[in-house]
Amino acid sequence: MTRERLTTLAILAVLIAIGCWVAFNTYWTDITVTSPPKGEAASNHFYTLEHLLRSLGIQADETAVLRAPVHRSDVLLVNQNSWDVAHGNLASVQQWVRGGGRMVVTSYLLRSSMALQTWSGVTRALHDDKNPAKTPNDKKNVVIARTAPYRVGPLDSDCVPMTVQSAGVDNVETRSICGVPTEFSFGSKWAPSWSLSTGTGMHMLRVDIGDGSLTVIDSAFIDYQTNILRKDNALAFIEGSLLTKGDRLLIFNPASAEPLLQMIWRLAAPAVICFALAAALLIARYLPRFGPPLPLPANARRSLAEQLRANARFAWRTGNLKALRKAVLRALERSAEQRIPGYGSLTPRRRADEIGKRAGVDPATLNSAMTEDAAGEAKVQRAAIALLEQARRALINL
Repeated sequence: MTRERLTTLAILAVLIAIGCWVAFNTYWTDITVTSPPKGEAASNHFYTLEHLLRSLGIQADETAVLRAPVHRSDVLLVNQNSWDVAHGNLASVQQWVRGGGRMVVTSYLLRSSMALQTWSGVTRALHDDKNPAKTPNDKKNVVIARTAPYRVGPLDSDCVPMTVQSAGVDNVETRSICGVPTEFSFGSKWAPSWSLSTGTGMHMLRVDIGDGSLTVIDSAFIDYQTNILRKDNALAFIEGSLLTKGDRLLIFNPASAEPLLQMIWRLAAPAVICFALAAALLIARYLPRFGPPLPLPANARRSLAEQLRANARFAWRTGNLKALRKAVLRALERSAEQRIPGYGSLTPRRRADEIGKRAGVDPATLNSAMTEDAAGEAKVQRAAIALLEQARRALINL
């Protein structure tokens, strides 16, 4: 044996020993890793619930307006405390339930709507932490499942067996419900027709209201995408809401409302197109043009003689000499201001006297022509115009 062979054998022995230790001290096991939702599941809060119901032959749709469904086979699910619930009129929904409708609400909505508590007779209560029916470990697991959207503790460590009660009587059946906080329970003014309960009280119930029913569940059933698929959660939801094959679950979701622009296009697309074309044509009309602008046409003005003849023809044809009489009076006063000192401060009677004395016309007749209203028969108007024009020309020739 050479020294090199001894070194090689020693290295092989060490490697074999390490391999044997790893083989005897390790094992293979399956670990479930929950990944965050992606795609539509990340944006649609009810993605898992809708796909689960559709696989069972139950139609699932969303509505943005809280109102009574049209069909008797519809079940209304309300989890959002929007303006419609807090301030809207629930009379139509209440009447629909009393007439045979089925409605499902969550503990979140029940806690925030006093009107719903008064109408349904169902309230929510918080138990004392010293209740012996709960263990510290159970409480810790429940809080983890309630506050975190993805489980961080042991698998199904927050599942609690609940007893099925029909008309207040315990059945032999139980349901393993996961992710529902047992420190809260429901109380009902009316005897529930169906409920799930533990030693702390009822955690899911259905009460009959008129010919219909109202089911109250915890928000955790549908708050988290995967919670509805755990243990008996889906079975409890189906039993509590009385859903059967062929029914439709109508989920109230204000976020599914149609955008305003999309609604305008759907309802008034022709009007929008016409308005857009009109706006485009108006913009094009006032856009600057390419190239030099065309020269502006010269201002055309009629001669004074042509203007006088046109006015005379109009006055002769219509017989209305009112405008012509006013024009002659203005011309007379303008001439008098230039030739009579202090004319502007004189009274109308004094003005007529001064003009008549200088023009050689009767002052009384001239005063009548200057002060009377420029209206009357054509004959009277022509006489007044002739007198005023005679006085004007006389003043000009002074």
